[in-house]
Amino acid sequence: MTPKSFAALTVVAAVSAVAAFAVYSSSIEWGSSNVSGDVMFAGLGDKVPEIAKIDVSQGGETLTLVRRDKEWVLAEHDSFPASEDTVQALLTGLSRARLVEPKTRKEDRYALLGVEDPAEDGAKSHLVRLMDGTGEVVAEAIVGNIRQDGIGIGESGTYVRRPKDKQAWLADANLDAGVELTDWVNTQLFETRPEDVARVTVSVPGEEPLEIVRTPDKPGHTLAVIPDGMKLKYVNVVDEVVRAASDIDFSDVRKSQAPVNEDAATVVMEIEGGLTATYRIKQEGDTAWLSLKVTGEGATEKVAEAMKDRAQGWEFSIPKSQVTQILKRRGDLLEDVSS
Repeated sequence: MTPKSFAALTVVAAVSAVAAFAVYSSSIEWGSSNVSGDVMFAGLGDKVPEIAKIDVSQGGETLTLVRRDKEWVLAEHDSFPASEDTVQALLTGLSRARLVEPKTRKEDRYALLGVEDPAEDGAKSHLVRLMDGTGEVVAEAIVGNIRQDGIGIGESGTYVRRPKDKQAWLADANLDAGVELTDWVNTQLFETRPEDVARVTVSVPGEEPLEIVRTPDKPGHTLAVIPDGMKLKYVNVVDEVVRAASDIDFSDVRKSQAPVNEDAATVVMEIEGGLTATYRIKQEGDTAWLSLKVTGEGATEKVAEAMKDRAQGWEFSIPKSQVTQILKRRGDLLEDVSS
């Protein structure tokens, strides 16, 4: 490289740096100081024990958390318990958050940070309101995008704005709040390794029960009885049933409905070690609801009790496509040998 070309590149780099700084500076609306350090909600830490209700709203949707004795429950989901760790993380984050960097005051730039009006259709922002037992609002904030490494390497920040304040800020806390069930609950209901499943019995009303057993001396599962002149449609057709039954996630939850639906199907899964999981599955239109009962022996007894505490008295919505994979009939798995 010649000295002349090197000088030219140096000028271009300098111009680019100046332009980048100008764009960055205009985007954050610098005040007289680059760092505030003010606590977002002074005194909130002392009031956290008084918080009785949390409202999170976005685009016309609202999720309400209510404190019941020593736990938080989801009002819109039949008072199903929320994750205590998730709720406490939000309360702790809001009570300790400091406003470390002023950002824009321009409404047309709010959406870039996720701090636009949460009531707008399609808004990505969330309005979080903390209330005491009398319904008085103790603190409220518009919570926006999380900025990874925004405070330092490995330390995330969150863009925030007070509802009546035009100034947006970067706060030194990782604030996470949403209006979906998955934002507050671990939606994995049951999971086991398919290779640990010893037997599965699938009972569909009006059909002969299917008995699925682990294949001796080799991986996989098969039907306990395959009639003469019949064969499995393909090698993994039975394993697909076991895999689908081994991992249950839910998208909604409600209290168990009475009376019990006699048209419900039953799946009993016997797992190595003495654990038995029983699913009762009923379909209501396009929605499938599953109830879970788990029993255990020996070392698995405590595992079964923990699952019982969470699942007893509840029904869980699972994907209809997964129900179709689990509730197979004999004709779904077998075909004539001549085929």
